[in-house]
Amino acid sequence: MTEKDKNWCDMPAEVKLECIRNMELKERLSLRCTAKAENSLVDSQTMHFENFEISFYMGMPQFKLVENTEKIVTSRSIAFMQYILKIGIFENMKFFSENMNRENKGFVGFTGKISAKNISFTDSLMGIEKKDVLDVLERLGNGVESIKLDGNLGIHFALDDILAISHVQNARYCHFKFIHQPDTVWKIAKMWTENNSKIGSTVLVSTSVDGSFDEFHTHFADFIVSETSRRIRVRTNNPDHHILLERGSDEFLDEHFNPQFQFFRLMVISAEMKESEYDDNCKEWICMMHPDIFDEYDFDGDDDDDWD
Repeated sequence: MTEKDKNWCDMPAEVKLECIRNMELKERLSLRCTAKAENSLVDSQTMHFENFEISFYMGMPQFKLVENTEKIVTSRSIAFMQYILKIGIFENMKFFSENMNRENKGFVGFTGKISAKNISFTDSLMGIEKKDVLDVLERLGNGVESIKLDGNLGIHFALDDILAISHVQNARYCHFKFIHQPDTVWKIAKMWTENNSKIGSTVLVSTSVDGSFDEFHTHFADFIVSETSRRIRVRTNNPDHHILLERGSDEFLDEHFNPQFQFFRLMVISAEMKESEYDDNCKEWICMMHPDIFDEYDFDGDDDDDWD
């Protein structure tokens, strides 16, 4: 390399791009301000982020960006947020809100694809409008592994619209926390049967509305392979796949919770799976939705109750 080639402005584009790919966010932002050509080069490169948290209060957005475990950026700039959404590939994306932004077209004015592996709407989403959730879910790119919808979502929650979204249909893990619709469980199973979902697909549901287990039984009565008071196993259109519904219940839950408050796990399993292979530890998967539910009662989670 000659002395001239050592100057940034004289380096070929492919060398600059390799350098940019190894830069941290602050360095990239500084470089893109130097010239229009550099701006274009920087913006052409994606960047991985560990966490991206977005909160809205009275329509005003704020985000927190974790580049790695030590580097945190916070901002209220919508333009900056749009830029990060454009270049970012996010391991985890979380939404906190009491009132999603109503003033901008689309999600904070961003109309492109969102690249996130794990996405969650947290339990502060009281009163969220369905169009806000749908807008974000429909903008997700490929590679979504888990989707979490938390909060007192109410009877107006757009379950049918959400289950029609391909990312929800293909996610390996979803949970619907505090959803107040007894048709949720059987509609999820119906979605799986219609889309031939993969073995291992799992959805957790918690609800304070009674009737989910009975409605599932009614809609799949002709497909039942086996059933107990806490499990129903049904056939699907794929002879190699079954769907297993489990109701999370034990003496502790029955003692401390209103009997209407219930927990369910749905899984796509192999038709060859034996009942002896079932996982009897309902506490473990309930804690995936409600991590502190047993701690609140100084409960020792080492005890396992027998299932039917």
